[in-house]
Amino acid sequence: MRILFFILFSSAIYAQTSNIDSLFNILKSAKNDTNKVILYQKISETFQEVDINKALEYAKNGLKLSQDNNYETGIADLSKTIGDILDLKGEFLKSIEYYQISLSEYTRSNNFHGIGKVKNSLGRIYEKQGNYDKALKNYLDASKIFENTSDKKSIASCINNVGLIYYYQAHYDKAMEYYIKTLKLVEELDNKMGIASTLNNIGLIYDKKQMFDTATVYFKQSLKIHEQTGNKYGIAQCYTNLGNMAYNKKDYENCEEYYKKSIALNEELGDKWSLVNTYISLGVLYQQQKIYNKAISIIQKAIDLSEEIGYRDGAKSAYDVLSELYAAIGNYKDAYETHTFYVAYKDSIMNEENSKVLSQLQEQYNADKREKEIQLLSTQKQKDALKIKQQSTQLLAIIIGLLLLSVFAIVVYRGYRHKKAANNMLSLQNIEILKQKAEIEDKNRNILASINYAKRIQEAILPPHKVVKDSIENSFVLFKPKDIVSGDFYWLAVKQNIVLFAVVDCTGHGVPGAFMSIVGYNNLNQAVNENKLIQPSEILDNLNELVEQTLHNSESKAVKDGMDIALCALNYKNNSLEFAGANNPIYIVRSKDNLSSDVKVIDGNILENESSVLYEIKANRQPIGAYINRENFTNHSIQLMQGDSIYIFSDGFPDQFGGTKGKKYKYKPFKEFLLTIQQYDMFTQKNMLDKAIEDWKGSREQVDDICIIGVRI
Repeated sequence: MRILFFILFSSAIYAQTSNIDSLFNILKSAKNDTNKVILYQKISETFQEVDINKALEYAKNGLKLSQDNNYETGIADLSKTIGDILDLKGEFLKSIEYYQISLSEYTRSNNFHGIGKVKNSLGRIYEKQGNYDKALKNYLDASKIFENTSDKKSIASCINNVGLIYYYQAHYDKAMEYYIKTLKLVEELDNKMGIASTLNNIGLIYDKKQMFDTATVYFKQSLKIHEQTGNKYGIAQCYTNLGNMAYNKKDYENCEEYYKKSIALNEELGDKWSLVNTYISLGVLYQQQKIYNKAISIIQKAIDLSEEIGYRDGAKSAYDVLSELYAAIGNYKDAYETHTFYVAYKDSIMNEENSKVLSQLQEQYNADKREKEIQLLSTQKQKDALKIKQQSTQLLAIIIGLLLLSVFAIVVYRGYRHKKAANNMLSLQNIEILKQKAEIEDKNRNILASINYAKRIQEAILPPHKVVKDSIENSFVLFKPKDIVSGDFYWLAVKQNIVLFAVVDCTGHGVPGAFMSIVGYNNLNQAVNENKLIQPSEILDNLNELVEQTLHNSESKAVKDGMDIALCALNYKNNSLEFAGANNPIYIVRSKDNLSSDVKVIDGNILENESSVLYEIKANRQPIGAYINRENFTNHSIQLMQGDSIYIFSDGFPDQFGGTKGKKYKYKPFKEFLLTIQQYDMFTQKNMLDKAIEDWKGSREQVDDICIIGVRI
């Protein structure tokens, strides 16, 4: 008989006595009840690896204080902590009760991270009880929550637990795949507890594959880390697993020594779940050595303890071993009876009918026992007396049953009336809710239809990509609105040999930004087409006046409304470029092969790699729109060379949050990326930029509109 073990995967706090004393000193001087609750939580966590009972005591003190002050966060956190401690003590049913309290509080406050942690813990409890369907459901619920966070510790815990489910289902290669992912994450976090736990789990897979020497190596690595961190739970479980390996190698002396070390530690810690497993393993060892009395005694302890804590899988395994032991000593009656209990537990794990099956078996056993008592009576008179007694008992049972049935019928009828009244009230409420829902949906449809119509208007005024290509042959436009409509837009006009093009970033995004984009688009066209301006600085000065007039004429008081812009005028005949900008710069990338003494060096900030140089020509530090201390915009003239690349853009790309730490992309990495893609044509560059920002963003929300124009000379 082999018993499966898994390591509790969680983070732990290992504190020295001085740290505990320091927390107590702070607690004594704390006046605010909220601070006291937080300190009780910290003290409990600190005690978990030192004294599990004290950890429980201080967690309960913190929970009571939270309840007295109606402090919901404290109730949720401390209930979760108590659930964790009771799990360590093997008191699963009580642990579930506290987890449910925590889950209710986290749900009430929309604390999704807390919900995920409780779901993960509930999955672990159900897994220990052999209820794999509930375990998997809770693990998957937790995984869905943590997938949208950067909490690597919780993600690693969920991945590890999914691996455990595959392990229990004997899909060992699949389990190994998840354990390797877990190990990589916990090593990145330098989580010693997690590393030790995962090494242990990998050892269990090699155990199942009968690669016992390899498994032993992993168990000893895990044991070493647990000893370094002082984690007695981990040490005890490693002793058990090393005992299992010694058993497989028929090294019974070391096997018994490891098991007894594990039992001593688990008794000290009060870890009843692990005690059940190790009792069974020690019983199996004594069975193999034919020391049957010791084996029966230790297995009976496993049965009593597993039934006390509701550990069905442990009870099933213990009854199986006990049945084999009774058969080995010729006690077939007890062997049969214990085997029936083994079958009952085995079936209950699969179909959730444990109590019904056990009850039926107990009734059958009692009936057989009474029948044998009748057969042992020596006279007919004694038999008749016993039958009369049984009939009287049956009659009394029938009468009591009828009385109980009558009471039950009254209760059911009253409940039915109350339920009917409540259902009528709910029906009325549901009708009202459905009416309100229909009104809201109708309003939402109208709003969405209006926004989609605005999108069509905005798309109609933007230059089509074919027009951009015809005007600037070797170019691209990367345009990614955050919402249906955009506050960013790109603009283009052709005047004889000069192509004017711009990227404009209006205040806001979505509908407000889209309104501002219409203002900017119309005023740009007015400055160029009606006012006949062609120099970028003059266009921006005129655009500034037109925007102020437009906003003033619409009686807008939002003085911060306006736009940032990068505007270029490119003369294709002589490759000259003029640029002016409001807050937004221009980047020009030139091959080092084109750098020579007879070519004027472009003024501006420089960044380079082995093959190219990127020049940043800064814009004026002022927007288009109302602005205190406004100055005229500066016009920059640049002589371009064949092969040069030009980039103008809004701030949406560098300001996008993402990556493993959820930070902004930023401008320097943006420049460095542009330098790395210079060997590619502009169409490929656009796709590479799009992929780069999507990979960086991941599952996070896009924070702003993105617009980039790239041109190669």
